Amino acid sequence: MGYHAPCHDALEGKASEVVKALGHTGTLHPLPHCCSEAGTLALSRPDISEAMRARKVDVMAALRAETPDVSCVLTNCPSCLQGLGRSRSTGLVARHLAVHLAKRQSGADWKKGFVRRAENAKAISF
Repeated sequence: MGYHAPCHDALEGKASEVVKALGHTGTLHPLPHCCSEAGTLALSRPDISEAMRARKVDVMAALRAETPDVSCVLTNCPSCLQGLGRSRSTGLVARHLAVHLAKRQSGADWKKGFVRRAENAKAISF
């Protein structure tokens, strides 16, 4: 499994420890470089942004080529998730860390169970 640390990494460099605590026993491969998705860089300097994204795609493709059993890249940033998701040609699927946790805890059908519980939830007013 790969991990893309956002520029504003809320895990403060401890992604490997967090993912292991979620039950992942394999190697967590860090994927260096910015995905160039967040902020206004893509609007103000699309040339730079696209070059950064291309570098990230190269890193992701290299990981996939070197480690074919790696099929997923985790991140904890919605913007990065969107950017990494545009790199499907690498064969890697981008997944938010919260979704990974939900799948680990509740199985592949976690979303159906979540929706069912949310529909039956009671609103509490203060």
